[in-house]
Amino acid sequence: MASPGHWSVIRGGKGRMSADDNYWERWYKRPARRRGFLQLSGMTAVGAAALAVVGCGDDDDDDVTPTTAGGATTTTPAAGDSASPLPDHPFYKGLAGGKRGGKYVFALSEDVIGADPHSHEEPASLISALPAYNGLFFPWVEGPPTDIEIVGELVEKWEQPSDTELILHLRKGVTYQDVAPVNGRPFTSKDVLYNMERMRDTTRPENRLRGMFDVIESTEAQDDYTVRMKLSQSFAPLFSNLAFTWAAMVAREVVEAGDIEKTPIGTGAFILDKWDRGVALYWKRNPNYWKPGLPLFDEIEGQIIRDRAVRDAKLLAKELDAGSVQVLGSSKETIEKQMAEVRDKISGVSFVETPGAVTSMLKVYGNLAVKPFDDPRVRQAITFAMPYDQMIQTYFGGRAMRTGPSSSANIPWAMRSADLPPTDIAKAKQLLNAAGYPDGFKTEAWVSPAGSYGGAILGPIVAGLLKKAVGIEIEIKQLQDAEWLAQVYRGKGAYPMTAQVDWSFDDPDRTLREYYSSKGSAQHQNINDAELDALLEKQRAELDTKARQVLIQDIQKHIIDNGYMTPLLTQGGITAIPPWTHIPDIRTGNANSYRTRDIGYLDGGPRGPSA
Repeated sequence: MASPGHWSVIRGGKGRMSADDNYWERWYKRPARRRGFLQLSGMTAVGAAALAVVGCGDDDDDDVTPTTAGGATTTTPAAGDSASPLPDHPFYKGLAGGKRGGKYVFALSEDVIGADPHSHEEPASLISALPAYNGLFFPWVEGPPTDIEIVGELVEKWEQPSDTELILHLRKGVTYQDVAPVNGRPFTSKDVLYNMERMRDTTRPENRLRGMFDVIESTEAQDDYTVRMKLSQSFAPLFSNLAFTWAAMVAREVVEAGDIEKTPIGTGAFILDKWDRGVALYWKRNPNYWKPGLPLFDEIEGQIIRDRAVRDAKLLAKELDAGSVQVLGSSKETIEKQMAEVRDKISGVSFVETPGAVTSMLKVYGNLAVKPFDDPRVRQAITFAMPYDQMIQTYFGGRAMRTGPSSSANIPWAMRSADLPPTDIAKAKQLLNAAGYPDGFKTEAWVSPAGSYGGAILGPIVAGLLKKAVGIEIEIKQLQDAEWLAQVYRGKGAYPMTAQVDWSFDDPDRTLREYYSSKGSAQHQNINDAELDALLEKQRAELDTKARQVLIQDIQKHIIDNGYMTPLLTQGGITAIPPWTHIPDIRTGNANSYRTRDIGYLDGGPRGPSA
């Protein structure tokens, strides 16, 4: 595990690309890809650390003998004498010094709604499913959070004959978990075809991935381990989307049996042993996992603990193997007090601190189908009325950053600083007066109680600030998790407005196009803006990095100028890691850290191998 504040570099394999000078090949060859970024100062190098696509069929260090995480020499066992060799990389071999055994225990801040990764975006549901699954690719990071290296997961190598074709060569020797109804059968091209069709399916409104793969015209199995994809156009986010957390390879048999929401069964490192609804999920090690010697944990346990005070108490009692410090709604003194208490109770604890989150941001927005949010002047007034700097200091202890619709911590796609809206109370009042609300108005904010969406804390903060600034009176209506997701986040209800922590994604296409286009699979505000739609379609086809960055910046300005949302900030994070816990610090890809629990380990502690 990299020490907090220190970025190290992992050398990936050589890209298996065509000889054509295509988009991904050009990006892979950029001199600033890794070493160049490390030489740049701070967070000013927009675009210096963009996505790198790295094929892992060949390893740069051919003279290095493959080793297990514990350091012993190993060979890759074959499944039918055909297993693909794995590169000497921690993603495949585990963290250095790894020890086998023990039980890793963590906490979830809300209940799990369902386990279908293609149909849920709520963190608890994703985390509940991810231990069972793998994806085609993975966005590995061991360096700055935006220095992403795409590595093959279930894909061993790949080719791109043109900007609209992709050939995937699957990893041989991978099997589904030896659990009915799949019973350990091989993972083949047919499974890729099934999953791609399912993720593109426009007939399922619950399918949250359809917009991310709608440019894929066809997928064809050339043999059991080769898949050819044809695209309708050039598509900048292709590899980022294929590596996306939710794009897991599920088993057709489980879906057809109607069990996908309650029984995640995939090719992954852990098998779900028990799901005690509202209490905990219990996983056991997959003994036939395709990464030899992994996973290192024998068991993992996710306890569902909604009460923040209870989670904190369990961490201090060493009943959890990782935790966090509450930033949202906390003053600087409160944060420092929390950290001091953790240091006092857990000797040797380390804190991984970030100034902002690559994968999330906080925002306020209204439903354009509900008055007065159909009036752009009202929406714009809210944007100008927010005291951003005061919020950062008072309610986040200084541990937050201003942001646009795409998190400003995602440096290559950050909004131009000059385009960030200022606090201007006089202008906000002028806009409200022009809209017919000189003394403000009354409305409701429907919020989620789930800790990951933050509405129960953020909503009252926003309500208090807007009432003081411009007289807008907001009644907070707290819904149950599933109800809020259906009525607000999926747009089925006539909600007036909401305040929430929301996803921001590695590639801005998902962050912007899917949420603000009239065609977007996650669009739930009744936005229908032809000019914005055209810009969003143009950026996803743009293969020149700098030109696309300008488009993304223009799109974010358009969204704010029209008041489609008020981007508040992206909050910093403070993760508490006890000295016995060794897990990779992956902050991209939206819950991707839970896709790498197979390579982490415990060294001592209450539940480690020697306990």
